[in-house]
Formats: sequence, C-alpha cells, structure tokens
Amino acid sequence: LDLLGEKVCLKGFTGFRGGLDVKTDTTGTHSYMSILEGKNIMFHVAALLPFSSDNPQQVERKRHIGNDIVNIVFQEDEDIFDPLWIKSQMSHTYALVTYHASNNSYTVRVYNEETVPPYGPEISRSDAHTDHEHFRRMLLVKVINAQKAVYQTPQFVERHKRTLDQLIREIYRKYVRGTDTGDSNLRPLAELTDIIREQTPRIGRKKKEKSTDCDSALIPLL
Repeated sequence: LDLLGEKVCLKGFTGFRGGLDVKTDTTGTHSYMSILEGKNIMFHVAALLPFSSDNPQQVERKRHIGNDIVNIVFQEDEDIFDPLWIKSQMSHTYALVTYHASNNSYTVRVYNEETVPPYGPEISRSDAHTDHEHFRRMLLVKVINAQKAVYQTPQFVERHKRTLDQLIREIYRKYVRGTDTGDSNLRPLAELTDIIREQTPRIGRKKKEKSTDCDSALIPLL
C-alpha cells in the first residue's frame, strides 16, 4: 500500500477524508491518502475498515467499498480474482495489480463494465513496471480517468438528470413559485429551466478546458 500513498491517522485528520470518520474512529483508525498534481486522494482500504465477527454482511465495509465506483485490487502472483465475485450496482471498474517478487515489478489489468467508454492512458497487461514511482502515477491517473468515464455511462447520466431536476424544482418551489406570498405572476418552471440551461454550459466548458483532473477522488483498496 505504501506504493500508492501515505498511511495517516484518521482522528484529527484535516485533509480530504473521503467520507471517513475523523473524530470517533467509527470507520477505522487509519487509512491511506495520496496527492497527485495537487489533487487529494483518499483510499478506502478494506483491511483497515471495521470488521465485526458478529456481522456476516460487514455493513461498515460494504457501505464504503460497495458504493465506490473504481476499485484497486492487489494480488500475489498465483492469486485468482474475478470481478463478478463482487455484487455491486456502483462498482464499474477494477484495476487488478499484481506484484512480482522475482523481478520486483508490477503488472496491472483493468476490467470495466460494458457501458464504460474508453479512457486512457492505455496500459498493456503484459508490461512489467520496475519503476515504481512511474507506475504509481500511471495507475492513479488511470483510476481517476476511470471514475470520470463511469460518470458518462447511462446509469450515472440518468442519476445526474434526476438530481438536477429535483434541485431545479426545489429552487422553483422555494424561490420562484411564490406559494407563500400568493404571487401567481412569477415565471413558470419551463421558462426557469430554459434560462438555467442557457447560462450553465458556458461555465461547464470553462471548467472542462481548465483541467482534466478532479479535485479529489475516492479509491477503494481490496
């Protein structure tokens, strides 16, 4: 795990926490974080999340790992992993990282749901990476881009549309409809929606052109 980041104590941690508890240790005492090009990354490490022998469902672990979009799985040379073993509606990409002790190198294979569009950088599963720092940067860029690509799948596009629709309706109900004041001469919802759509694309394009990195990322480790 030291390949990807730094082990940090969660209690009192002031950086990007990725949904982990930094006050009462309910999500474990430690986790791993990293910084890439000024972007903060918090990892959800399965082995560091709470384990309960009385809870076969391991709800605390599933609450984080099961709701993450991209997963990094570490394995030894002879281990076998099948992404179909994990049942999750949220997990769309698995980066399977293998360490080879014989030549102190890493290889990686990436599995995606069929709906995930192509994204880079391209990585050959047969390439053995002996430069660990270069491999770390390449892997982090790959999984961050994977998360962005997943947001373009039909499932997440539809989720985004529903969320945006709910927010617009709530804004309309609270600030435009005027039910509390009895004013019936305010703009209709369709007109308000058109105005928002006309004004927002310009802002969106600027953000997209400015940077292809995200401000923070949640990357689970299994």
